[in-house]
Parts: sequence; structure tokens; C-alpha cells
Amino acid sequence: APTHIALMTITEGFTYSVIGVIAGYIVASSTGTIAQLLGLDIPMDMSSPHLPLAFLLSLLAVILSCTYPALKISKSVTPSLRRRWEIVTTPRGNRWYVPLPFRVSSHKEGWGVMKYLAEYFQKKYTGEFEVLEGPSIEERPEKRLVLRLSIILAPRDVAVSEYVEIIATPTKNRKMIFGVYSELRTGKRYMWITLHRKFIDHIRKQMLLWRTLDPGVKLKYMYH
Repeated sequence: APTHIALMTITEGFTYSVIGVIAGYIVASSTGTIAQLLGLDIPMDMSSPHLPLAFLLSLLAVILSCTYPALKISKSVTPSLRRRWEIVTTPRGNRWYVPLPFRVSSHKEGWGVMKYLAEYFQKKYTGEFEVLEGPSIEERPEKRLVLRLSIILAPRDVAVSEYVEIIATPTKNRKMIFGVYSELRTGKRYMWITLHRKFIDHIRKQMLLWRTLDPGVKLKYMYH
């Protein structure tokens, strides 16, 4: 995230400044001691109140010099004004399609992601949502992959349920892009809009975990 990168840059500068101050103090005191042993009369007062002030000014100078580059780097990570991913589409009636910021390099890997998500939905036991039907995977014309399921969103007492399709669509360069299509089945529409946003964010994060899987595990999903 841009904020994390900015903090990391500033922290790195602060660390180097602390190391530099400590190293400078050690070198200065060692030089003074050696000079005295050689009989040179170099006055040194290690108890001077100006010493910690010089340390603080050195730290401040380095931190300030890191702040502007850190902000520039953070903006280069996310050039737009958005500091995090947001849903850019709106529901049309009781239907909603949300494109996801996720793609894979091949149709076969698309199958792997779908199997990975299907397994996840089969083993999902948290209170965020409950699977009512499915999941099932099918391949439609033009090599589109679709994972279908019906869910009820938490909290259950608001009775918001929806039909969901996670769709992987091939591009001209043979990559696969993903999106989520949903239809409200039961419950209030305004409640569905709020709860569905949370569900989309949950799915997005789960799909990003695919990137962290071991290559051997990915191959098992892709070819089994």
C-alpha cells in the first residue's frame, strides 16, 4: 500500500540516521581518547548539553530529507487519487456486476483459480456468509469460466440472499480477467448493497491469496 511504502522509506532513513549518530559519537570519542594518549591537547566535553541537541538535529535533518521522496514514491505506486481499491460500478435494479483487479496469465490458470475458490466455498465456516447452493463450475461459450453459487449474507436476521457468479473472461492476449455478477434474491435492496460490498472485498482478498500459493499447489488445482 502507498502508506506502507512511505512509512518504510521514512523508517529506513531514521534507522540510517541513528546508526550514523552512534557511529559518529564512537568515532569522535575514540579520536579524542587516542589524541590524549598521544599527548595532544584536544578539549572534549562529552557531558556538554549541546551534544544531545546535535544528535537530535542530525536525526531531524535525515528524517526531513526522507519525507518528500517517501511521499513521491507512495504516489507513484498509486498514481490516481484513489488510495485503495474501490468498486466502480453500481447496481442496476437487483443486478450488479463488479470487475475485480485480478487476472491470470492463462485459461488453465483460470481453471485453477476457479477450483481453488470452489474448494474455499465448500469449506467456508465463518459468520460472514453462508453458502446455500453450490458451488459449481462450468465453461461457457468463448471459453468463459463461471463459478456459480447462492449465499445468504450475514447477519442472517436481515435475510439478504443472492445468486452469485464469479466469471473469468479471456482477453485478446489470452489472459483471464475476473468479475462478480450477482442478483438479489431476498431482503432489502439497500441492505444488500452494503453487505454485498463486504462480500466482494472478501472475495477479492481471497483471490489475492492465490498469488501466495506454492507453484506446486497451483499446479494441483490447475490439472486435477
